[in-house]
Amino acid sequence: MTQLESGKVLVVGDIMMDVLVTMSSEMIRGSDVPSAVETGFGGTASNVASWLGFQKHPVRLLGVVGDDLWGREIIQNQQEWGVETHVWCNPDLPTGAVVVLNHLDGERSMFPDTRANQTLHRGLFTDEIWEEVSILYISGYTLLNSSTREVAKDIMRVAKSRDIMVVLDPASVGPLQQIEGSELSSWLELCDVILPNELELLALTSEGSTAERLTELSQRVRRVVAKFGAQGCVWVEGDSRVEFSALPSQVVDTVGAGDAFAAGLLAALARQDDVETCLSNATKIASLAVSKRGAQPEKS
Repeated sequence: MTQLESGKVLVVGDIMMDVLVTMSSEMIRGSDVPSAVETGFGGTASNVASWLGFQKHPVRLLGVVGDDLWGREIIQNQQEWGVETHVWCNPDLPTGAVVVLNHLDGERSMFPDTRANQTLHRGLFTDEIWEEVSILYISGYTLLNSSTREVAKDIMRVAKSRDIMVVLDPASVGPLQQIEGSELSSWLELCDVILPNELELLALTSEGSTAERLTELSQRVRRVVAKFGAQGCVWVEGDSRVEFSALPSQVVDTVGAGDAFAAGLLAALARQDDVETCLSNATKIASLAVSKRGAQPEKS
């Protein structure tokens, strides 16, 4: 299947700059901790688009940045990866930013400031946005943010009406736990594939073992592809369940690993690959992501 036949992936959601802080010891409240501080491109939607571009899969990114240096650099970076950018530069708000604390045990804590991302609006979704699109990927942050929630749901409805596959990444367990059950149900009704990690799976289901929770979620969403880090991933669809091991990797930085996984899966889904091939490609791209610093691929 050619790239054109496989169709574009339309990626919608947050576009950010990352400020990565790798601490030499755990944070001491009210004092100093010597750290390595780096900046890099980030935001779930932006990360997914860049990893799709890295795979040379046709991708269109839609979102908002500030009309500032960071915003312009982000757009240029995406275009260098071959991403078709439909990114509005808002003159009134700066580009979104997130501070990422890398803890000693590999865990991360994030402090996002959405800024321009909160101004995603319906006027950006013109008919040309849908040309040649076979999959819509929507970042859960766009649903978690109350200012963009209704726009996100609208775009999911339009995709469904056009028989475009809707893929949702729940994004973050903390904000997810604050959403009412009826609202969460309205999101699940609009997606064909959901990509939770272990904690997000717990937030989206009631009680029971991991296997029982996967079954519960798969009764509400056609395909569940759950990510369990070093323990691999699981695809559940109907009565079918496929487990896939993570690839051995020298882990340098886990920032953006889930986004890279999503990009690998999306490219394979768009090609209509079989389940094993989809999971293989997703884990391969994720392993590349964790072997380097930052959330996006490195240019050779």
